[in-house]
Amino acid sequence: RLLVVAGDLVYPTPTAYNMARRLLLPFHCAWPLPRHVPLDNVALRPKRSPTAPATTTNAAAARDADDCEMYAMLGNHDAFNPVWYHRHVLHATHLGGWRLP
Repeated sequence: RLLVVAGDLVYPTPTAYNMARRLLLPFHCAWPLPRHVPLDNVALRPKRSPTAPATTTNAAAARDADDCEMYAMLGNHDAFNPVWYHRHVLHATHLGGWRLP
């Protein structure tokens, strides 16, 4: 499975706050990060309980997450904040449950 997000990811003002609120947070809410994925290099680090047990739902999500990729291409307005885009999208391994190749 493949998801392509193209164009202006955050229009018209790609501030760090707007990028997190309009881009990262909706994807994390739509499909949370599977528990088996380490939090290193994740676009938006979710809060997790270290003692929370894994569930069968998480196991199913883990299998699905390995099959789903997201390609996020910035638009001309996103280029006004390229450092944020590089840090949170290009160098991240996951955006929510989607894997960023």
